[in-house]
Amino acid sequence: MTKNIFLIIPDLRCGGAEKVFINLANEWIKKHKVTFILMNKKGEMLKDLNSKINIINLEVDRIRFVIPKLIKIFSSHSDSYFISAMWPLNSVFLFSSLLGSRSNNYYITEHVNLSKSMNIDFKVPKIILKLSISLTYIFAKKIICVSKGVKKDLSDLSFFNINSKLITIYNPIIHNSPKILDINNKKINILSVGTLKKQKNHKLLLKSISLIDDIEKYSVDILGDGPLFEELKQYCYYLNIEKIVNFHGYTRDVDSFYRKADIFILSSIYEGFGNVLVEALNHGLKIISTDCYNGPKEILDGNNYGLLVPINDHTAMKNAIYQIQKINFDKDRLQERAKKFEVKYISNKYLSEMGI
Repeated sequence: MTKNIFLIIPDLRCGGAEKVFINLANEWIKKHKVTFILMNKKGEMLKDLNSKINIINLEVDRIRFVIPKLIKIFSSHSDSYFISAMWPLNSVFLFSSLLGSRSNNYYITEHVNLSKSMNIDFKVPKIILKLSISLTYIFAKKIICVSKGVKKDLSDLSFFNINSKLITIYNPIIHNSPKILDINNKKINILSVGTLKKQKNHKLLLKSISLIDDIEKYSVDILGDGPLFEELKQYCYYLNIEKIVNFHGYTRDVDSFYRKADIFILSSIYEGFGNVLVEALNHGLKIISTDCYNGPKEILDGNNYGLLVPINDHTAMKNAIYQIQKINFDKDRLQERAKKFEVKYISNKYLSEMGI
């Protein structure tokens, strides 16, 4: 039976949670009616949505202005499924749900380690964070966490026992069995994909590259846009590596960069999951990642599908770049690992947990 599914998120600018919701929505639209509710209808990823998916544009800039509009939407629907992403929108969403139709089903998803992001992505006293989670998350039918680490973090943040509502569902990717190209290139190609912000810690990657002795043998591609774009470019000049590092900004043609890369590096201070690691596995790449909270260790199963290095350790990452070139990772095995995160499988897990 066709169901009404609503996905609620601030906008569709490039980001991990946004990509997850788009992948799920594009899969669900095959059998159900799917609608996005956006605070603002903007973002590069709007183009990735299936044309059959509806969009409700709330046209608000501040989260508190979402409340009356959400209440109106919730009250005008019944027996529907609403899914929100990311604090603090999740708290506002759940508060609003108390004044909407109780025949609806209200779910939230958490995509980051809030304890770690608290002093990096946003400045909020921990007691305020804990109170908002404790007083609102208890009203969710289920709380979907993108990794076991995120699940534990939320459990620790709540004053109340919410463990019965917490479940872990890993993020989905589009698995398309990409062809691994044998590119005749004398350079060793390193790829990094992610928003240029403090959390992703690109300075660790750049500093590590600058420590390599035979640096002229390497080429580094960095995909993504963000507030640190110009600062990171200037940092390359400071390190004298500007000739080998290429900033490409946001691009929809990420696959072409994955296909020509030899090594993929994630340098984050923290992650909720780490979608790009699964994408790199899907392309059979050798992977180096910081052993940050929470996703990389779960995705790579320790060091079974890549190398983990300590956070903020330039020397360890430099040594890993040398070390990984000597390790023979079987590309078919890496791609098989990626299949465990395929969107059809993950989207069905969501539907199953929602009773659809």
